[in-house]
Amino acid sequence: MAIIPQIYLKSVVSIGVRDNAKRIHWIGTGFFVGRDSEQEGKVVPFLVSNKHVFRDKDTVVIRMQKENSDLLEEVDFPLLNADKSPRYVLHD
Repeated sequence: MAIIPQIYLKSVVSIGVRDNAKRIHWIGTGFFVGRDSEQEGKVVPFLVSNKHVFRDKDTVVIRMQKENSDLLEEVDFPLLNADKSPRYVLHD
């Protein structure tokens, strides 16, 4: 069995979508990575997943572990900006 550092495990998230009854259907996983931002002067988190997880979706639900806790939190996350442009990048 591999020994995976705890910090890596806390970076993994479940990704889902809500149906019309607001029930969540889990469709994928992803993980957070940090990238230095010269504009903001801090590390900015990026969520990495397979492109089919975000394609043709307006919003996803991200389930992640709360900081300094074993509790899980579900957060609705819009994938489109106000002008309907995507807040994500697809790699071809």
